[in-house]
Amino acid sequence: MNFNSQSDLLLNFMSSRINKDDQILIFGCGYDSRFWENYNSTFVESSKEWIQKINPKGNVIHHIYNHSASEHLDIDIKNINIPDNIIDKEWNIVFVDAPLGGYETNKMSTNTGTGRMGSIYTAHLCIRENNVIIVDDYNRIIERIWADKYIKPYYKYQKVLKDHENKEMAIFYNNDNFI
Repeated sequence: MNFNSQSDLLLNFMSSRINKDDQILIFGCGYDSRFWENYNSTFVESSKEWIQKINPKGNVIHHIYNHSASEHLDIDIKNINIPDNIIDKEWNIVFVDAPLGGYETNKMSTNTGTGRMGSIYTAHLCIRENNVIIVDDYNRIIERIWADKYIKPYYKYQKVLKDHENKEMAIFYNNDNFI
């Protein structure tokens, strides 16, 4: 399987830390979905094209977000639409890798993607004492601002993985034995 370098980093890091009975929530269907579908995974994807292209095994929820990246400073969290039946379940791992982000590192771009505010906030609502939350593209402005506000304060540890292009992935956890 061909994975991008960021996926390779995560998959190598996580492969010895995941149990077969772990419940895994993944925001996004991507080329690394083949890895995640070997576990009890639920995918939340906003693009029907990606669902059809990747066609992951397991539960797939098609979810349309009601915000855009340009609203990341003004969005009212009470108005974020949350995918059905997500926050009531006990997730061992929550991986935020979608929807399409909106701003690049240290600069504002003209990308008008959805932004990951909704998926990061939903991950916040899924926080449990011993679960792990992973935020991909943590080097991006929106992902960092929202993860630092809604996820980081609830975890004892944070590990940031960087690939050869300095793209970052943040892993938040409380379990002393996780690393």
